[in-house]
Amino acid sequence: MNDRFDTAPNDIRGMARAHFDDQALSALVLWIATTNMFNRINVATRQIPGETSGF
Repeated sequence: MNDRFDTAPNDIRGMARAHFDDQALSALVLWIATTNMFNRINVATRQIPGETSGF
C-alpha cells in the first residue's frame, strides 16, 4: 500500500486530464476511493463478493 500523495505520474495525470474536466476527474477519483474502501472492508471482514451477509 502506498499512502503518498504523489503516486500518479505526471504523464498519467495528463492523459486523464485530456479526457475529463476537473469535476469529472474529481468524481472519478472519489468513485475509485469509495470502491477501494469497500474492497478493503470486504477483505477485512472476509466477505465474498456477490454473497449476501444475511442481515
